[in-house]
Amino acid sequence: MGNKNTPKIRLAGFTDAWEQRKVIDIAPLQRGFDLPVSEMEAGSYPVIMSNGIGAYHSKYKAKAPGVVTGRSGTIGNLTFVEVDYWPHNTALWVTDFKRNDAKFIYYLYQKLDLKRYGTGSGVPTLNRNDVHLTKASIPSVAEQKQISRIFDSLDHIISLHQRKLNNAKKLKTGLLQKMFPKNGDNFPEIRFPGFTDAWEKRTLADITLKIGSGKTPKGGDSSYVLEGIPFLRSQNVYEDFVDLKDVAYITPQTDEEMKNSRVVKNDVLLNITGASIGRSAVYRYSVCANVNQHVCIVRPAEGYNSDFVQLNLTSPKGQGQINNNQAGGGREGLNFQQIGKMSFLFPSIEEQDQIGSFFRSLDQLTTLHQRELDALKETKKAFLQKMFV
Repeated sequence: MGNKNTPKIRLAGFTDAWEQRKVIDIAPLQRGFDLPVSEMEAGSYPVIMSNGIGAYHSKYKAKAPGVVTGRSGTIGNLTFVEVDYWPHNTALWVTDFKRNDAKFIYYLYQKLDLKRYGTGSGVPTLNRNDVHLTKASIPSVAEQKQISRIFDSLDHIISLHQRKLNNAKKLKTGLLQKMFPKNGDNFPEIRFPGFTDAWEKRTLADITLKIGSGKTPKGGDSSYVLEGIPFLRSQNVYEDFVDLKDVAYITPQTDEEMKNSRVVKNDVLLNITGASIGRSAVYRYSVCANVNQHVCIVRPAEGYNSDFVQLNLTSPKGQGQINNNQAGGGREGLNFQQIGKMSFLFPSIEEQDQIGSFFRSLDQLTTLHQRELDALKETKKAFLQKMFV
């Protein structure tokens, strides 16, 4: 495109250069209005706070359409408002679109990535003056409207996929409640045909060959190598799957020194410290790995299905036991004795296998929806860079 002020991807029929201005001259921002909870009155007008709609009120302060972003706490999130509304004092709102297309301004602010303007070491704050001084480029209103339609369509598709993902997660949550016995009962509400026996209570210590974790290798991060034995840390253990994208590697010699914490296929991995405490997944890879002290290996004995054990850990009952049994009472950590004392109800191995296989298929569907959603969000991000200057 030479030196012209034009985007990398251009819609047909538009050739004029975009005009560069300061943001304050395109769509200025202003702090919202105070509205104490004690003064809120039930109504139909949305109160837009730092993270979107926070309440509804009987009065409004701004006419639709509106573009609002978080000012304090959650910053950078943008809300497009299609009805008259009350911009809250925790937010900034566009006071004048200067005859520009409101939806285009909404996407322009997304492209500007307002999170990078955040200040403050405690509660992050967005200073509108910093944003106002930024230079941005805009095309004619006709081109703005065309661009808005494209991103509207993308957002619609993203919303559909988000809904599919949410529905898959809700389905799993609901089925976990119905396909596992409720407290005080030995029989689930929903059951596969052919199974009638009562489930029996067992502790994890009763049904496992190993409960234990590893350690940080000598030398810490400096002991990691580019290729070798996968060394699993808490950031590799997600809800229901092990992610090797960010995995570290150790040498075979280091692995030999830590042979007691080797991970094999179908081991259940449980995060036992930090913010991700309680996350668990089955290790499904054929290649052996190792773990550090933040990840516990739970290795079921013969007659117990790994997927079924992991489902119990991720269930409300399992998470409740994890929360109640943490050392120190906070989210400090779990020890092996506490994990071993965790108790669950178990049916026959045949029924465990069917339940485990069923939920594994459901997890695969959820993972597919998540990947599709992530891909769409990346596509939108790329278009924001290439269709704006």
